[in-house]
Amino acid sequence: MNFNPMQIMNIIKNKNPQEAIISMIGNQNPMINNLMKLAKGGNKTEIENIARNMCKEKGINFDEDFPKFMENFKNQKG
Repeated sequence: MNFNPMQIMNIIKNKNPQEAIISMIGNQNPMINNLMKLAKGGNKTEIENIARNMCKEKGINFDEDFPKFMENFKNQKG
């Protein structure tokens, strides 16, 4: 990702930090844009299907590894 410093400053100035990061990442990756639309629409099933397919392509067992992944977030809240 290559960004002009002025682009970054304008994005940050005109948006909250979360929107700024999403803009910077999403504008560079159509898959991220699609996932963000699905997340905003609450389409958990389609997001899970995409995650399962990505894991399968990488040789990762989604059903075994996703609970471990989620456990990381539970541990950080406490």
